[in-house]
Amino acid sequence: MSEKQVSDTQKNIDELMKEARNKVSWRERRDAVTELSNHDYRQSVDILKHILYKDRVFNVQYAALQSLQKLGVKDIRLPKKKDPYSKKEIVKVFRLIKSHIKEDITVEAIKEKMKQVNPEMYDVMSHEKKDKFDSWLENTMRTLPKK
Repeated sequence: MSEKQVSDTQKNIDELMKEARNKVSWRERRDAVTELSNHDYRQSVDILKHILYKDRVFNVQYAALQSLQKLGVKDIRLPKKKDPYSKKEIVKVFRLIKSHIKEDITVEAIKEKMKQVNPEMYDVMSHEKKDKFDSWLENTMRTLPKK
């Protein structure tokens, strides 16, 4: 490979690694993870392993597993699917949201404030809850425990 090709490949891997760490778009992370399987470098394997075990979105973890398998990595397993956030983490964010919303607490107001306060949680939970996201937001806000 020429020096220019090596440089372009490194830039591409660096960009993919940046996209794989994007906490506000699970789709972008999943796509980057899939693309990283085309680059058999130590950096690719390291970031894919990290994502496999640490990402909060199961689909992204699964894509990382498939990419690692494509790269020939052995002795890896898909972690057991679990809730992306603990009850304590959710309560903390919702209390913060509630303290910032002064007027009517609508689903749209909760969404907007959640995007500002914790965009990663918004992205992950909107993916996890899918079409039940709005009702989850409303129920969580309504059943927020007292301090």
